[in-house]
Amino acid sequence: MAVVNQVPYDFTCCEIGAGALTLTGTQSISYGNSVETEKIGGSTNEDIDATPGMGHADDAEWSMLESDYRALIAFLGPGYMTLGKRFPLSVSYAFTGQALITDELQKCRIIKDAHDLQKGAAGLTVSVTLQVMRCLPGGINPHSTTA
Repeated sequence: MAVVNQVPYDFTCCEIGAGALTLTGTQSISYGNSVETEKIGGSTNEDIDATPGMGHADDAEWSMLESDYRALIAFLGPGYMTLGKRFPLSVSYAFTGQALITDELQKCRIIKDAHDLQKGAAGLTVSVTLQVMRCLPGGINPHSTTA
């Protein structure tokens, strides 16, 4: 169980929104940011500094029930993997009595979908890889000091 500011969040606190859709069948979602940077050396045996680097939102991995996947691609329509079908994604979570936290994933594009059909009582799931152009945890841009 994750603990954020001494509050025990669990997955039941999460709500996922894709544009006008609210999707309740999410099984897992993973997203984040990174910076590509280089250390700068000189004539000494130690690094001198580092380049500011280039910030990136990492691709997101999203696993959902088949029914949510079908609702999402119906909402996006034909060509749902094309550049013109990008959409915003919000991940909101809160614990009773705590402020709502919303992470924003902007200009998301489905770049891969994988159907996981298994025998048994578990619901059918689809894993989707999203290209994310900007990831704002709590609405904060990690790569810029300006809004």
